[in-house]
Amino acid sequence: MKEILLLILSICMTSATAQVVVDGLYTDWSEDNVSIEDAFDVQDLDIRKVWIANDEERLYVRFDANEEFDLQDDEDVALFIDADNDPSTGFSVNGIGAEISYYFGDRDGFLNFPNTFQGVNHFTMGLIAIPTTTSKTFEIAVDRLISTNQGTIEMGSTIAISMQNGNADVVPNEDGGVLYELENTTSDISSYSLVKESDDLVRVMSYNVLRDGFLDSSQASSLRAIMTAMNPDIIAFQEIYDHPLNQLAELINDLLPLPDNRSWSFAKTGPDIIVFTKGNVEEFAPIGSNGVFLLTDENSENPMLLYNVHLPCCDNDVDRQNEIDRILGVMRDKESSWDIGFDYPEDVPLIITGDFNMVGLSQNYQSFLEGDIDNESTYGSDFAPDWNGNNLIDANPYVTGYPANYTWRNQSSSYIPGKLDLMFYTGSVLQQKNAFVLDTEFLADAELGAFNLASNTTARASDHLPLIVDFAVGETDLDEDGFGSLEDCDDNDPAINPNAEEIANNEIDENCDGLDFITSVNDYNALELNIFPNPTSSFVKIEAEGTYRFNLTIYDAEGQEVMKIEALEANDILDVSELGKGVFLLILESETGEKVSQRLIRL
Repeated sequence: MKEILLLILSICMTSATAQVVVDGLYTDWSEDNVSIEDAFDVQDLDIRKVWIANDEERLYVRFDANEEFDLQDDEDVALFIDADNDPSTGFSVNGIGAEISYYFGDRDGFLNFPNTFQGVNHFTMGLIAIPTTTSKTFEIAVDRLISTNQGTIEMGSTIAISMQNGNADVVPNEDGGVLYELENTTSDISSYSLVKESDDLVRVMSYNVLRDGFLDSSQASSLRAIMTAMNPDIIAFQEIYDHPLNQLAELINDLLPLPDNRSWSFAKTGPDIIVFTKGNVEEFAPIGSNGVFLLTDENSENPMLLYNVHLPCCDNDVDRQNEIDRILGVMRDKESSWDIGFDYPEDVPLIITGDFNMVGLSQNYQSFLEGDIDNESTYGSDFAPDWNGNNLIDANPYVTGYPANYTWRNQSSSYIPGKLDLMFYTGSVLQQKNAFVLDTEFLADAELGAFNLASNTTARASDHLPLIVDFAVGETDLDEDGFGSLEDCDDNDPAINPNAEEIANNEIDENCDGLDFITSVNDYNALELNIFPNPTSSFVKIEAEGTYRFNLTIYDAEGQEVMKIEALEANDILDVSELGKGVFLLILESETGEKVSQRLIRL
């Protein structure tokens, strides 16, 4: 068998071309970014690729690993930045002199000045890391200029970066780190509108107000200012425990008075879940510590189903997933669920929002998105959560004036800001028109003045930030292909609809029948090709008639390339033991450019 190259080392010094946003989506990274590959050189957690980018204010680092882990709790991943590219200054590590160091597992940072060092936390460094759930890939942002009472560290035009996981895995393996020349580029922040652009839209706000914040004199004035400035139509509150409901309703009616002497309608479930609406709360029911609310407009028309959740925090993965499964079971069974006790129309717009405490397993997030129930023996089978058979959509609002999507931050906590609060919705009957996470720290002075806010308003109000999403309600035909969103399985692509022609072997369901047409993947140039055993835990054999040479590329379920081998011969044995468990796609390409694909399951 040809020798498999276990270490691929490549440094690309091409200019970055797009603003990087720390959002856990990774679509803004490309091969134009500086990157270094360092795969398959350790047996356990393996940092396989590190990417680097910048804008005028921040440095961005992305790294890909071979398996999911919790960045702030599970491992000993550390980032070192030589801000002046001088190994004789700063902390000596891996052949660089790091002025900036951060140890994610310990949640500790250090600034290394010429004659001293200073321990700092994430807030001082302007450090963000997403996601806060387990993942194979993480994005990090850190300020280019960091000032403390000990001095100032500013990244020069050329810096050096090194990463490591304990003493087991260092990237790059050679001393000296990855050299990076900072680009002369400005920040490009996502657009948003603090004002609802049309009365026809429905503005939904989700807000954890931190332990009855309206009753706390240090929080209350800031909370009131935020409510007045945002003027939502529907409010999903969390952490309102002891505030008398009538007193809170009086406050909301005073801050946001309705026409015609109408009053806000409201209801509470569980210890801290409250929903207010300018329309009517028709029905509501607790689901454990969470709640589901059937809402209508002021005319008792246009129903909407709102789930308001506050899931268990921190390392309580078992109870958090159990509550998620229970909520999903209610969604699937609707009025036949013993939790609800009321019915509602088919195709009703549905929103799930609140404080999800997404700080554990990525399964928590995927469950809501895909209707993936973990404990099926108790809560029943998986289901498609949107009415048209699709996944729910994560509104994924971005922070006002900052390129990230965190929703919680606490400058005195050791934990880095993260995306804990979310808003999922049924894209078949709701169209997202505007969305943002309000952080007044990054608003322009003109915006602050216009809305009677201060730069520290959100920081004083709560450790969570308010999520605001403006929706157009009703079935859509966004791609204008003649099929509404309830029957069109991708309403953003006119080539995908129930009348479209199915294309074989491309992993896309063009005709919305729930299946992707697959032809035989074993017919390669009239050649019987077989890859076995499949599933496997370690080795597979590529068996073919005669002797043929292929280039092999393997992709994981997220579409990331995890292995590439050139000049592989038929009947060779391939070691895949370094791959994580899951489903992979193998692409074999002949010397004449013909391709064949095969799914591989790694146990």
